[in-house]
Order: sequence, then C-alpha cells, then structure tokens
Amino acid sequence: MNRDNDNNNQPGRTVQATRRRNTRGNFLILSSVCFAIACVTLLMGYSFASLFFVNNRLQCSADEIALAGAKKLNDKDRIGQINNMTVRCRQLVYSSRQDLDDTIKIFPDLKSFAEPLLDEARESAKTLSSERKRVAQLAEIEATQAMQQRFNDIKGTYAMTLPWLRVGTPRLAIIKFGKIDEVESNVEQLKGFVDLDKNDETKQLITDKRKNAKAMILYKSETPDALRLPTVDSDLDFQLSSLPAPVDGIIAPARVMLAAKRKNHLVGCAPSVAQVSLDLKVDTGIGFKAGGNMRTTGVASTTGAGIQE
Repeated sequence: MNRDNDNNNQPGRTVQATRRRNTRGNFLILSSVCFAIACVTLLMGYSFASLFFVNNRLQCSADEIALAGAKKLNDKDRIGQINNMTVRCRQLVYSSRQDLDDTIKIFPDLKSFAEPLLDEARESAKTLSSERKRVAQLAEIEATQAMQQRFNDIKGTYAMTLPWLRVGTPRLAIIKFGKIDEVESNVEQLKGFVDLDKNDETKQLITDKRKNAKAMILYKSETPDALRLPTVDSDLDFQLSSLPAPVDGIIAPARVMLAAKRKNHLVGCAPSVAQVSLDLKVDTGIGFKAGGNMRTTGVASTTGAGIQE
C-alpha cells in the first residue's frame, strides 16, 4: 500500500518541482531584461548629459573666441585716441574759422596770416577722417585674424567617437562686428565756445544731462550728421565711434556680453563688439538617437577707452 501511495504522489511532486524550476527561470530572464533596460537607460542618460556638456563647452569656446577678437579692436586705445583727436580737431576748426572772421573784420591786412591756420586745421580734419576709416578697417582685420587663430587652437580638441556619443569638428560659421547698444563715444563735452555748446545741445549731439545730473556729458557716436559744424565748415566729417568711457579713472575691461546688446555699427566707424557663431555636428549613438547641428554664438565688447590727457 505504501509503495502504491508513493507512486501515486510522485507525479504531483514532479509538477511542483517543474513549476519551481520554471519560476526560477522566469525570474532570471526578468532580471536579465531589467538589467539590460537599466543599462540602456543609463547609456541614454550619458548620451543626453554629454549633449548638454558639449553644448556648454561649445558656448564657452564661442565666448573665448569672441573675447580674443574684441581685445584686438581697441588695441593700444587706438579707437579712443582717434575719437579724442577728432573732437579736439573739431574745436580747432571752429576756433580757426572764428579767428579768420574776426581778423577780416578787425585787421583785414592780416587775413593772409589767418587763412593758412584755418586751411591747416581743415586738412587735419580730413586726415583724421581718413585715419578713422583706416583704423576701423585695420581693427576688423586684426580681430578676425585673432579669432581665426583662437578657433584653430580649439577646434582640434572636439572630435571624438564614444559608444553613446559622436562629436565632429566645429566650424567657424559667422564673424560679425558691431557696437554696444546705448553706449556713446568716450569723449566728454569740451567747453569754451558758447555758440558751439548751444548748437551741440540743440541738435542733441551730446548726451542729455537732464536724465542724470551726475552722469558724464559725452558726445554721441555715429550721429547722422557726423557732428558737423554750424559754419561754412559743415562739409567736414567729425564722426565718432562708439566706445565705453572711463568712469572715475576706471577703464572698462574686455568682457563677454549678451548678444541682444550688440547693434550694427556705422560703416567707416571702428567697431567695439566682436561676435562669432560656431557650428558643431553631434549625435547620440545608443538608444533613442538625437543630435544634429549645434550652433552657439559668443559676443564680447572691447576694452574701454583710456583716460583722456
């Protein structure tokens, strides 16, 4: 009887053992699948984190390249010096014209002595106008070369291929120049001629002191009439470039700025802002594929003008 009972119970034990083995097998399969999913998720996380890291790095590179170009724009305070000389030359022409007019009225015989002084002042104004355009062109050329050189130093450090990320070599897409929005020239108003001062204030050629009584009164930059004189010498061009003025003896350093603050500068005036755009091809390699062409823009302003002497 016992043997019959044992034989009768044997199939039940076999089924139970089979079920236990199947349960262990299913659990092992489920664990493997979960582990595989976790690995893929982790790699996808690395992929997207790497995209974020690469984008930040590209932005830093763009800012660095723009800053290298911006530093060259006002190298040795050349823009600031041209602005200062232009305003002083403007006053010299105005003064020479007044001297000639007074000489003709009071001492007509001395006209031949006053005329050469006016002619010399006018020639100086024309020379300065040509020099401003030459300096503007030279500043852009040197800044472009500095930006290209800095880009060449950086671009070779980008390309890499990882299981979860592929990064190409960046491309220098755009180089632009401009000025800082709402920043006028670096030259404070020169007083001494009442009529000229009133003219500059009436034509709004200087900043409005009523907005801030403590603010410096500066000549405006890139004006439509180029600070022309209210005399027969109105044919002369006294255009000024936009450049930060020193405040309390402190010169503004070259610095990274927001792209929205850059405005186009007038042709013939020296720029005070450098802008660069970089393109970079980036793709994720595992899981959900993402990527494409990244573009970042860096903008930097040049060093402010030196202290006037």
